[in-house]
Amino acid sequence: MIDASTEASSPQDTDTTVVDGLLAQAIDAHRALDFAGAEAAYRGVLRHEPEHADASHNLGVLLAVQLLRPLEALPYFEAALNADAQRPQFWFSYIDGLVRSQNFDLARQLLPLAQGLSVAMVNALTERMPAVVTEPAPVPAALQEPTQAEKQTLVDYFRHKNYAQGEAHARAMVQRYPDSGFAWKALGTMLQPQGKKEEALEAKQRAVDLLPGDAEGLCNLGRAYFELGRIAESIAVFRTTVAVQPDYAEAFNNLGLAFNADGQIHEAHRCFERAIALQPDFAEAYNNLSGIFNAHGQIDEAIDALEHAIAAKPDHRVAFDNLLFVANYHPDASAEAIFARYREFERRFGQPHRAAWAPHSNPPGTGRRLKVGYVSPDFKGHACSFFMEPLLAGHDKQVVDVYAYAELSHEDAATLRYKGYVEHWVPTRGMSDTALAARIRADGIDILVDMAGHSAGNRLGVFARKPAPVSLSWMGFGYTTGLQAIDYYLTDAACAPAGCEHLFSERPWRLAGTSFTAYRPGTGMGEVSALPALERGYVTLGTLTRGVRINHRTIRVWAAILLRLPTARLVIDSSSFKDVQVQQAAIAKFIAHGVDVERVHIGYNSPPWDVLRGIDIGLDCFPHNSGTTLVETLYMGLPFVTLEGRPSVGRIGSSILHGVGHPEWIAQSEDEYIDKVVALAADLPALAQLRATLRGQMQASVLMDEARFARAVEAAYQDMFALWGRAPKVVPKPARHAVRTTEPSLDDMKLLSSLFESRDYSAGVVAARAMTQQYPRHGFGWKALGAMLQAAGHATEALEAKQHAARLLPLDAEAACNLGHSLQDLDQTTQAETVLLQALALRPDYPEAHNNLAITYQKMGRLNAAEAHFRAALALVPQHKSIFGNLLFTRNYHPDHSAEAVYADYQAYEQRIASPLRAHWQPHANSRVPGRRLKVGYVSPDFRTHACMHFIEPLLAHHRAEVVEVTAYADLAQEDAASLRYRALVDHWVPTRNLTDEALAARIRADGIDILVDMAGHTTGNRLGVFARKPAPVSLSWLGFGYTTGLRAIDYFLTDAACVPPGNEHLFSEEPWRLPGDCFAAYRPHPGMGEVGPLPALERGHVTLGTLTRGVRINHRTIRVWAQILRQLPTARLVIDSRSFKDTGVQQATIAEFIAQGVEAERVDVGFTSPPWGVLRGIDIGLDCFPHNSGTTLFETLYTGLPFVTLAGRPSVGRIGSSILHGVGHPEWIAHTEDDYVDQVVALASDLPALARHRATLRAQMQASVLMDEPGFARTVEAAYQQMFARWVANVAVDAVEPAPAAQDMDALVALFHAQAFPEGLAIAQAQVARYPRHGYSWKLLGSFLQKNGFDTEALKAKQRAVQLLPGDAEALFNLCLAYAQQDMHALAEPCYRQLVALQPDDAEAQHNLANTLVALGRPAEAVAHYREAIRLNPSFDASLRSLAGVLQNSGGLVEAEALWRTLLQRNPQDLECALHLARTLQGQGRRAEAEVAFRAAVEQLPDSYAGQFHQGNIFGELRLLAEGEAAYRRAIALDPLGVEAWSNLGANLKEQCRLTESEACLAEALRLQPTFVAAWTNQAVTLLMQGRLADAQAHFQRAIALEPSNVTLFSSALFAANYDADASAEAIFARYREFERRFGQPHRAAWAPHSNPPGTGRRLKVGYVSPDFKGHACSFFMEPLLAGHDKQVVDVYAYAELSHEDAATLRYKGYVEHWVPTRGMSDTALAARIRADGIDILVDMAGHSAGNRLGVFARKPAPVSLSWMGFGYTTGLQAIDYYLTDAACAPAGCEHLFSERPWRLAGTSFTAYRPGTGMGEVSALPALERGYVTLGTLTRGVRINHRTIRVWAAILLRLPTARLVIDSSSFKDVQVQQAAIAKFIAHGVDVERVHIGYNSPPWDVLRGIDIGLDCFPHNSGTTLVETLYMGLPFVTLEGRPSVGRIGSSILHGVGHPEWIAQSEDEYIDKVVALAADLPALAQLRATLRGQMQASVLMDEARFARAVEAAYQDMFARWQETHT
Repeated sequence: MIDASTEASSPQDTDTTVVDGLLAQAIDAHRALDFAGAEAAYRGVLRHEPEHADASHNLGVLLAVQLLRPLEALPYFEAALNADAQRPQFWFSYIDGLVRSQNFDLARQLLPLAQGLSVAMVNALTERMPAVVTEPAPVPAALQEPTQAEKQTLVDYFRHKNYAQGEAHARAMVQRYPDSGFAWKALGTMLQPQGKKEEALEAKQRAVDLLPGDAEGLCNLGRAYFELGRIAESIAVFRTTVAVQPDYAEAFNNLGLAFNADGQIHEAHRCFERAIALQPDFAEAYNNLSGIFNAHGQIDEAIDALEHAIAAKPDHRVAFDNLLFVANYHPDASAEAIFARYREFERRFGQPHRAAWAPHSNPPGTGRRLKVGYVSPDFKGHACSFFMEPLLAGHDKQVVDVYAYAELSHEDAATLRYKGYVEHWVPTRGMSDTALAARIRADGIDILVDMAGHSAGNRLGVFARKPAPVSLSWMGFGYTTGLQAIDYYLTDAACAPAGCEHLFSERPWRLAGTSFTAYRPGTGMGEVSALPALERGYVTLGTLTRGVRINHRTIRVWAAILLRLPTARLVIDSSSFKDVQVQQAAIAKFIAHGVDVERVHIGYNSPPWDVLRGIDIGLDCFPHNSGTTLVETLYMGLPFVTLEGRPSVGRIGSSILHGVGHPEWIAQSEDEYIDKVVALAADLPALAQLRATLRGQMQASVLMDEARFARAVEAAYQDMFALWGRAPKVVPKPARHAVRTTEPSLDDMKLLSSLFESRDYSAGVVAARAMTQQYPRHGFGWKALGAMLQAAGHATEALEAKQHAARLLPLDAEAACNLGHSLQDLDQTTQAETVLLQALALRPDYPEAHNNLAITYQKMGRLNAAEAHFRAALALVPQHKSIFGNLLFTRNYHPDHSAEAVYADYQAYEQRIASPLRAHWQPHANSRVPGRRLKVGYVSPDFRTHACMHFIEPLLAHHRAEVVEVTAYADLAQEDAASLRYRALVDHWVPTRNLTDEALAARIRADGIDILVDMAGHTTGNRLGVFARKPAPVSLSWLGFGYTTGLRAIDYFLTDAACVPPGNEHLFSEEPWRLPGDCFAAYRPHPGMGEVGPLPALERGHVTLGTLTRGVRINHRTIRVWAQILRQLPTARLVIDSRSFKDTGVQQATIAEFIAQGVEAERVDVGFTSPPWGVLRGIDIGLDCFPHNSGTTLFETLYTGLPFVTLAGRPSVGRIGSSILHGVGHPEWIAHTEDDYVDQVVALASDLPALARHRATLRAQMQASVLMDEPGFARTVEAAYQQMFARWVANVAVDAVEPAPAAQDMDALVALFHAQAFPEGLAIAQAQVARYPRHGYSWKLLGSFLQKNGFDTEALKAKQRAVQLLPGDAEALFNLCLAYAQQDMHALAEPCYRQLVALQPDDAEAQHNLANTLVALGRPAEAVAHYREAIRLNPSFDASLRSLAGVLQNSGGLVEAEALWRTLLQRNPQDLECALHLARTLQGQGRRAEAEVAFRAAVEQLPDSYAGQFHQGNIFGELRLLAEGEAAYRRAIALDPLGVEAWSNLGANLKEQCRLTESEACLAEALRLQPTFVAAWTNQAVTLLMQGRLADAQAHFQRAIALEPSNVTLFSSALFAANYDADASAEAIFARYREFERRFGQPHRAAWAPHSNPPGTGRRLKVGYVSPDFKGHACSFFMEPLLAGHDKQVVDVYAYAELSHEDAATLRYKGYVEHWVPTRGMSDTALAARIRADGIDILVDMAGHSAGNRLGVFARKPAPVSLSWMGFGYTTGLQAIDYYLTDAACAPAGCEHLFSERPWRLAGTSFTAYRPGTGMGEVSALPALERGYVTLGTLTRGVRINHRTIRVWAAILLRLPTARLVIDSSSFKDVQVQQAAIAKFIAHGVDVERVHIGYNSPPWDVLRGIDIGLDCFPHNSGTTLVETLYMGLPFVTLEGRPSVGRIGSSILHGVGHPEWIAQSEDEYIDKVVALAADLPALAQLRATLRGQMQASVLMDEARFARAVEAAYQDMFARWQETHT
């Protein structure tokens, strides 16, 4: 047991009273059991002192013991141990935490290592560990639960039936609490009523997994299975439920329902009885029990059960419905007694609504269509369909306007047919009766038809509210509803004869000349058979009726018939008799009447057609006749006899027989019934004749005359409505004491929601306006009005309504989201962003707000932010096709994504959205006759005025009718003039707006389409969900978006070779079909474009460049290139014009980006003009965008006479411009690099005569080219269609869906592989994929053959294609993963491995490889979980154990790493590497003595081995014991002279000792031995650099980079060196920095996420400093003044310290900052995440490209504002860093183009402040006065001394013949380096004795011996310059390149001596000579310079700190202005 009051919990001494106080407060709260207060206080201590041992330990105790969160506790225990490993209690608590979290293996490993544990402690721990654990126990997830308030919110949503909102919140909850059973249970509960049954099941299963003993969760899961029809599984779950909770009545009730559905009636009966016994007032159980009695025909018992249900729950409508339903089956009840129950129904459920009936104002019916509404739960596969479909399909739409009010829980194929019959489809599920009644009234329904009666799912509560002038009941139940609100009962005279009106609440309306219905047989019934009796010799009687209709009367009569016909048999077949016990009970009743058991066959067959074929005569039931089965009986050729009884339900048989023309089979008494059956049975020839003719009779009768029936019904409707119109209208009296409400009811609001969902926007606008008038202060009406107006196309009015809603509902996220949508739709993007951010602040888990904000950012060109919000939306709604499509659309525009990375998201779309539909693909039966006319379907939302019409119309207009039959599937909200033109161009026009994907796919299949063409891609309104269902044999994508769809269901992508060059197939899910010729489209210009104008440049005198592109295409690359063009063309102007720039803020932001590139604002015109033809006439040269080219505007540009330049990039979207230019015949305007692009534009602009000629001729060239050859393009496309279809015919088997090779061919290919016949197999595999390009297994084999033949690049593409086609194939994925890894393509390997792990979660190797990939990507923290999983799956997986130990060791998890290394050593004691790692781990814990013991023990295993000595050298190096390390390396080399690693490390060791010549020789030997050894090239480069041999050093760096191009450290080192080049221009050096950005910056831009930091006003800014130099280092003299001087009221300072060790300076730094974060071992990703989590506002890089920098963190943009300062002294090259902190002397105006950052020049101060180090001593007297000669000097490193400095310094020495020169630094510790440097001076004529070169440390006495300092150039010195001044020495500097070449200038400006700054080498010489000539002045300077310096800005620490803080505030304010 761990106790917070143990000795370890008492506070230790700390540096501050704050920490003491917080710790005491925490312990007090802990002891008082105030756990929340204790946790907060402990965390407060750790914020102040992150390594506080006791706070870490006690917080761990609190988490592990009191809060039961042991996994969360472990890091705190480990931190405590890392701080103090000598505390036994810390060890005990850590191991105890491991035991509590079931990590027994690690606990067992650590127990022997624990220091100081007592025997009792050890026993207490060991007793709780399993004795033997053969397999590691799974580690439970951290216990996390939502709060009670969060739970209550979901409960409230459910209670109010707000399931959609509840779903969103539940999804957010499972993300926050992934292991909360409640959260998953709530999600399932919200999904179920929305019909999302599969998702609900998944969520409920997850809940049960997490809460296996939760009976409610189990019961929910059982219901989910039940509603999916998975009855067996539901029974199993319900059984478990009642076992878990035996008194759970609801579970027994549900189990009974499941048994009943499974036909186990007896078991169901027992369950319902048990439920009632447990809960005697359980109305639902009584209701369900009645159904059991029904099945047995026990009507009295059923009625009794239902009366109990109603008594228990008087408002139980369903039970009352069932009571009425059952009462009709009673064999002995009178019609009057039954009707009395209906009157009671009216009294209870009808009359209460009469007072609220409102008058109807429907217009007269004359001259208009009547609006007819059908209300039914049976618009699906149901028996009623055989009667409902003939009417709905047969309606004359000139007469009636049909609405279907569909009460469905799910849809099916029949539903899709119904949707095609009606004009308005209104789902009603979830709408209250009041809301639906209001909807019907709003729809203006004239005739409302109930088609359910009292059957399940009826909406009689709606009819009771009288929502339409005329209402009637028909079909559903077959008898009155009992409601006086319903006017008519539609019937016929046979069914409801005159005189029975008193038995109906409605007025019977008897159709004349027809039956009360028409019948349409179902499919599959088959033909009529011969009469069975002729073959059998006996008559078979039969019925398909349900058990409820069979009663003592029917049994008595049927038994009497059997007795009269002694050989006859009786068949009773229906689902009621699925249960054997029910069968036996029924047979027993016949036996009781003397009928032999073998003569009665009772059972269940489905379908029953063969049963009917085995029957001779049908028997109808009574007093309640059968229904559908009677017409089916007739249709199969069987006569039936019926007994006429009660009106309606007792006369259905009579009506049918009258309809078919056989009233003679209607009996009036039971005896007559018997006689009629016996008579029919006695005349077999007559029966046989009937058998042969009855179907024909029926087909010719009114029973199947659908048209006649439809006309009769329509006439009835007209008559009914006319009667209503003539009747006097009753005006209701105004209600007294009416309560005036201030807000609409929930039903009022649901009405508006219903109108919106069913797209009845016109009615919705009316209803919403009415609500706003009635409730003007209530926001919902305004919100609904805005949504309706928007959808109806009234954007401006919609905006006003939405603004009103937002004002009234300031806390309503939906209102804000709607307003944001309108604003961005109207291109008011700046305001849209503000409003949408507000919506997300109100509701962070709002997917629509994320989506709308993402679209806004996309329009603004802020693609990283757009992607981030699309992904956030998808995390909330993973299956949302439109949002996913938006993400894909946006990804294509991103300038920094690779084509492969973009395509990976398309693959994810296929996997998530489309793949699940593949299982439902069906073969196509299209005719395969060659040469026939093809049926082509075009699917588009753009058959209207749209940019696409310029390309679609030319094709459709020129299709040949004899070649193709064209159908347009038009997904339009509204049609326009262009739509009318399209209609005229096609053979068939099919509006698809209201069709679901499933329905439209079915329609396309029914239309027999051969070629289906997608013309939208992922643009708005696409129907890719249709294509995913594969409705046509051949499908292709063309035009719409211009890139792949990602769908495997689409066969081809129609393009050309310029747009998609060969070799890019792996980037498409479809097969690219390249049209011959030069363009993928033909263009028809807009008629209003006008004529081409003259060249504007000739008149203006300057060239105008321009583009009409949208903002999303303009990015940092285009802006940089266009700015470069403008700089090269100093008089040119740029015009950017499109609706994206309608917003002034967006215009200004765009111009600002050009200004930042050094382009004057007046040279860039950004705006929006429509139409843009005048703009184009004012442009001389068009500029295409990249990487996503423009589209239509490029054609328009050419057509206006403008040439344009394009940059060929990614396939398709990045090569549209290339395709167009090939088409027009000007491929010379296609650039292949950015520089080439610039050159092309500049070249065009430089030749105005040529431009003028282009202007005059381009339109004609275009008109004569393929670009405008409309007929030719149409012929080409038709030929492609024919070839595609022919390929389908040839390659797809009749019963197949896709083309595939024969199985034997595949087997033969596999055999070749196994036989290692790789060349032969390769040829066959290549031929196979050529024929079957979409057969995944062929590509998989091809990849393997290519690999074996050494074609790695081609193999990779083949393997990519295989995975595209076989995304679920683990082997294909594994092959691809390995290929990526082998080619170091780790970024691509990661998602591939993740997909593999998802497919095979138990694959240890896959987990291990994924972890390796994450490590390779620099994300070791993420790798840990996968290594752990690999080890869990395979405990003997040493490679994973080793890798995990290494990662933990590097990331600071030293305690666990130690245990793992020890485990590995136990398995293999000879493993030297493990032993060395163990030693390093111990050293890292400060256990140096143990580390040395472990190290020596390791080395002693191999005392005379190369490896032993080599590793000994490494360890000594890590301990900074350089001499010992050198000796070890030399011993290693003696043992193995070819040991390249030892030679290299020896060279590095000597370099550290500054023995540079020896170092160079060793490294040269290493490279001789292994020329590809990167470490040796790098070390040699540094060695040469230290010697000042810059050119050699740079060559070595470049060689190393060539070997490891992804090594960022190498690149940084090379940049560091480049700045010292004496001859390179600033531009040339900066070009290298741009390359750094391209390689190491741009790849991270895609992952930049938006920042939500709060406004800076009124709070401290959080400032983070990132540095490897928080230690004794030269930078300390400048960093400490700032950090020590910060005002903590202004800034909250974080130090991110990249340290391998700490020292005294580190301790000082810790005192300056409020937050200290060690970063050693953290990956860039992890550190960036930490910085983002810390909420840093300003992030400061203090290393640049120097060693230990963390630029990879900055590249990930973890803070809103970032800047670089101090470290290296020049730009970083990263565009992710916003500012470079400097001053005007260091980076003067005009040098901005040489920085990737924006130079921020501090005003009134220098770029730094200086604090001298201790020990420098006092200033000495001037040495020259004593010596008689002047001494010049520098303390600079050798790298800064070059041929220019030596030449100048030699010239000075020659001008000052007595002067001496001193050069002193560690670079010159090596004697040979000294001599080489002196030799250079001798070569310039300087005597050797006048130059003194060496090394002294510290250098203060050297400085005291110097009179004048010499600065270096072109790279100035740094720290040594301020040290020189501080020691009283003036120095001369030569001003050069910005920053590194002007450090000296900045310092001299700061100290007040700018006169010592030279502008040329000669001036430099003169200034030094002048200083040397005036010794008195020098002496005076010597005496006063330190004082001057101390009084200057150089040492004014406070001033500098204030200036920096002011800069930070200004920077952050600028960020706010541009991001809010």
